[in-house]
Amino acid sequence: LRVQHKKDHPDYKYQPRRRKSVKNGQAEAEEATEQTHISPNAIFKALQADSPHSSSGMSEVHSPGKQ
Repeated sequence: LRVQHKKDHPDYKYQPRRRKSVKNGQAEAEEATEQTHISPNAIFKALQADSPHSSSGMSEVHSPGKQ
């Protein structure tokens, strides 16, 4: 089935991998080491820098009632 799908859709990107059968808790530890930890502060600063609005951050409050 997989081989036929690859023939029918050669540009299909998603390729699921089978999980290795590992004893208690080791699979979770492996997954945790694969993820990159980014501090919430770094994410907030990156979002602020990317924002098209003024760099004043959260000082402006937008309420739906006022125009």
